[in-house]
Amino acid sequence: MENLRFYSVKDIEAFKDEFERKLAEGEIDRHAYGHTLGMLVFRDLQGGYWALAGGQTGWFTNSEAGWKGAARPKGHLEGLALLDLEDNEHIEGVVQMQDEQVIQPRPSAEGMLEINRIIYHAYKEGRILLQDAGEMLVERVLFDRKGRPWLPGVRTGIFYYLEDLAWVPAGQQPTEGELVRFDSGSIACPKCSKESQGDFKYCPYCGAEMPRNLEFESPEAVVRAFLFILKGIGSAPEALSAEWDPPAWYPGAVVKDAMICPICQQENLSRSVFCCRCGSLLASARNQAAVETSASNCRFCGEELKPGRKFCAYCGKPVS
Repeated sequence: MENLRFYSVKDIEAFKDEFERKLAEGEIDRHAYGHTLGMLVFRDLQGGYWALAGGQTGWFTNSEAGWKGAARPKGHLEGLALLDLEDNEHIEGVVQMQDEQVIQPRPSAEGMLEINRIIYHAYKEGRILLQDAGEMLVERVLFDRKGRPWLPGVRTGIFYYLEDLAWVPAGQQPTEGELVRFDSGSIACPKCSKESQGDFKYCPYCGAEMPRNLEFESPEAVVRAFLFILKGIGSAPEALSAEWDPPAWYPGAVVKDAMICPICQQENLSRSVFCCRCGSLLASARNQAAVETSASNCRFCGEELKPGRKFCAYCGKPVS
């Protein structure tokens, strides 16, 4: 599955503008620029797809009728993980702190759901990558006496247990003390919250009665839990995000007087300077630059022609 993340619309536009600056200053060629534009496809929380075209063309949205120009979207959009994140380590630290406060070592259903909410909202706010969020969810798996892994669904809050390599809805929340971490060798006092090692009947710190630690019902249950820890299944019972399957994004012309790219034949809006598919300079801009009139340049893409060549080495079009 593709690694995704959420972006603010402002960050998406800044990312596109930065690549256009690099193109203008010669740091990248137009083919790299066109490739980057091809990745600027996004999805909103309702599952609708959006695309950002080059130059001043703006935003497009997709429907059954195809791509069409649209007003600037609001909020955050989900897309391919193109940019580096600085918040992953911070979120992991927050989740770890919550682990220690609310679900270690004998977790409650409320504590498990709170951890899920932290991870889920961190992803939706663009502060963590999809793959990292998924790993955080699965790492916090808990076990019952039969050695079965349990996790709450990140979207619904329904609890699931793993049976024969498939997540099964439990039909109820686990009761306090019903689940435990496989590696938990200590028990927290219900009164003072201090942890102690060993099977104490009373807390050595405050004297309160201690809960009994969870014991697996059979050696097979221990093996079942251990194998899950060793191998895992790679995913939580409910996906954080739907499968990434955007339509071919290159927005066709939706207004009269569309400009046809001479390189890839893509239709572009009339005010476009660069092709929204391949990034090539369009005819009107070439005319303005007087590139097309130069005998030493390709009349299609504007690249320099070597003497005696019958085809352009950059776009493959005939010289004459």
